[in-house]
Amino acid sequence: MWSGIRRSVRAALEQHALRSGIEGTMSQASRRSDVRHARYEGIARTHLQHVLTAMALTLNLVCVDAWLTGIPLGGSWTSRLDTLRRSLTSP
Repeated sequence: MWSGIRRSVRAALEQHALRSGIEGTMSQASRRSDVRHARYEGIARTHLQHVLTAMALTLNLVCVDAWLTGIPLGGSWTSRLDTLRRSLTSP
């Protein structure tokens, strides 16, 4: 009897963990980009707005993850003056 209850509780906790992640993402989307109100009229333009919003949120999550793990996002552009300054100051 107790093993069945444990299985159902474990399944409920797994489902809750999945749902809370999705709810957090939707909450962030509604707070940051106002997805509840479309800027445009028409299905095609509204869909495009939602796709672009999702892309922006995804890029933001990628940047935050890279910052938390300490992995650089990629080589950034350095000016020639900055490169010269670094070469003169490094031993």
